[in-house]
Amino acid sequence: MLRRADVFDGVTAVITGEGARLLWMFARPDQMPPELRQRYPELNQALETVRQASERWVRAESGTPTPDTAEQRREWVTTKEAADMLRMTPRGIRAACTAGRLDAQVSGGSWLIHRVAIAHYRTKRENR
Repeated sequence: MLRRADVFDGVTAVITGEGARLLWMFARPDQMPPELRQRYPELNQALETVRQASERWVRAESGTPTPDTAEQRREWVTTKEAADMLRMTPRGIRAACTAGRLDAQVSGGSWLIHRVAIAHYRTKRENR
């Protein structure tokens, strides 16, 4: 579902909740220096809107509860850990990553999968 963003100087940005989540995960706007956020209040407001849309999408789509342990709070997991979570083989996880069915990043020659991507992949598989 598309949501209308705030209007800045006559320009409107529209992004899906999933798009907001991916932008937040990979562009890392939360790491923007505070002095830039203060200097550009309209950018700060837009980033806050993206953050909120991202959080709403995660809650609405994945139903993932707040993690309880330090191990669960790790955002990125290995193919082995993802395989255990999805009841698949590591080879199946790698194949899904390579095919683009499971959002992941390569780091040091190994796939790393974000927990949110795992939750959405699980949901997609269950709804087939």
